[in-house]
Amino acid sequence: MSKKKKKKKRSLSPIQHWIHRWGSVTIVILAAGLYLSTLRYGYVLDDAILITDNAFTKKGLDGIGDIFSYDTFRGFFQTEGKDQLVAGGRYRPLTHAMFAIEYALWGQQAMLGHLINVLCYVLLCLTLFKVLQVLLPSFGSNAGVIAFTTTLLFVAHPVHTEVVANIKSRDEIVALWAALGSFYYWLQYLRVPSAKSFLLTSIPFLLALLAKESVVTFLAVMPLAALMLFKSPFTKVVRASVPILIGFILYMVIRISALGWGGETAAPMELMNNPFLVYEEGVYRLMTLSERIPLILLGLGKSLQLTVFPITLTHDYYPRYFNMVSFADLRVLASASAYILLFILILRFRKKKALLAYGIAWFLITLALTSNLFFPIGTHLAERFLFIPTVGFSLTIAFLLHQWSKHKSGSVAANCVFALLICVGMVRTTLRNPAWRSNYTLFTTDVAHSHRSAKVRNSAAGELIGHAQTLDEPSRGAVLSEAIKYLDEAIEIHPHYKNAFLLRGNAELYREGFADAIANYEQALLIDPQYQDAIHNRAIAHRTYGKYYGEQLHNIPQALTHLLEAYKQLPRDFETLRLLGVAYGNLGDHHKAVEFFELAHEIDPANVSLVRNLQAVYSILGQAEKSQYFRQRGDELESN
Repeated sequence: MSKKKKKKKRSLSPIQHWIHRWGSVTIVILAAGLYLSTLRYGYVLDDAILITDNAFTKKGLDGIGDIFSYDTFRGFFQTEGKDQLVAGGRYRPLTHAMFAIEYALWGQQAMLGHLINVLCYVLLCLTLFKVLQVLLPSFGSNAGVIAFTTTLLFVAHPVHTEVVANIKSRDEIVALWAALGSFYYWLQYLRVPSAKSFLLTSIPFLLALLAKESVVTFLAVMPLAALMLFKSPFTKVVRASVPILIGFILYMVIRISALGWGGETAAPMELMNNPFLVYEEGVYRLMTLSERIPLILLGLGKSLQLTVFPITLTHDYYPRYFNMVSFADLRVLASASAYILLFILILRFRKKKALLAYGIAWFLITLALTSNLFFPIGTHLAERFLFIPTVGFSLTIAFLLHQWSKHKSGSVAANCVFALLICVGMVRTTLRNPAWRSNYTLFTTDVAHSHRSAKVRNSAAGELIGHAQTLDEPSRGAVLSEAIKYLDEAIEIHPHYKNAFLLRGNAELYREGFADAIANYEQALLIDPQYQDAIHNRAIAHRTYGKYYGEQLHNIPQALTHLLEAYKQLPRDFETLRLLGVAYGNLGDHHKAVEFFELAHEIDPANVSLVRNLQAVYSILGQAEKSQYFRQRGDELESN
């Protein structure tokens, strides 16, 4: 009787066995460990737009309807039209609704927001690990090794600091997490179509788009995996793509019902919202195509450098981080050559080394939407825009390390390089995290790296001006001088930067340069005559200048000149009215004095000092009854 041959089961290597048992645990420890320090940090940067200063978020659960009904920026600006600062608008209600729910339950708790970001990042990384294992069946038992290597490279990539450490950027994490969840079930649907896998593909993809629209690139990323890695027939892939198309269509229906069709609008002519402007003869004009393309290529080159060598990091790549360049610039030529090479590698290895080609394709496809090639995104680039592309980069590096390890004596070297990459990434991430502690630490750190950015110079100056108010002289003066230096640089870069003129006025006001303060506010108003902050601050500067003339220089006529100018702009400002009463009283015009004291009294009837002034002026005017009334009123207020 013949015995049946038993099929020999391939045993796992020690590293494969270790990954199978401990891979997920390692990912959790590394992903959480890298960012637990952020739990001590506050709200930073664009957190104001979506959380701390957003009217819809502060409504809590009652604001969710508005969040799904308007552009993402509406709750911050609260004025129709102001939310349309960048091409196409922004519609990302999912994570915005999360912020509203958190506010309803716990109020503004930055620690909770950071904790949720870290947890979402951990779950995202675990999902990536799971998807990659399903995506790489052709590698057999090595699929787990490549998936694990890819995931750890992704986890430790330093450019992710902005996404995890900035609460607002949860939209990036949730969008990729949901898109990967959709990808996982789509791979099941591709093999065996079912109603369950159809729904579990469509719904997560819809949620991903509601978190951030940039995951629309998965409409290409997912089918491309079937074509390149599974060699699926084109017609089968097209049929299998119906669930993700349904998710996309549902998103567009929801978006259009909220925002309308969003037809073509003129490109913004403000440099901080459109980097492709040229300042000529006192005005800005749009760059020509020949001027714009080299600048875009320079930005793409920087994106590639940050992906491969994330050495110097900054949150700010706003104009003019890059100066205008031509096609002859060596950096532009190098960038163009690098991307041409990447396209060639895709074509060259799409069959024999399909995973290498797919990793590169993932990087290029997901980067394209934020590259400024198709529409201006408001800045040259941002490190958060590299979050999804780094999946493709990590997959490419993992594949190359795997190929290297197959060569004789290459395994040890490949493992050493992998360990070095992870260690370097962890160290760089750990060193970068503290910059995100607060706006002060972020702006004053990055102003040293974004040398030609008007925005970060303006932002750093604003934080320094605020910090100066906590200091004594002469430290205050030194900090204000540093702020003014940054503002001068910002204005040199962007001559129509109204907020820089506003802040420069504030700095001059705080160091008692009243005339310079007023001049800067007026310059801001030349740029925007309706600039309410400049109107208000100019009035405050006139009021303070008037007080200085009266109390320090005893020049009452000059004091009145400035106080009356302040009164024109702020007719209901208590301090301006009080000072006018004092000034007229010192001039002996007691009728005018009592007029302004009475106006001030209407605003603050419980101000004891003002009540005593009214008592004295009415006494001088011989109105004993009123003088007696205010004497009694003053006594009552003092006794309380």
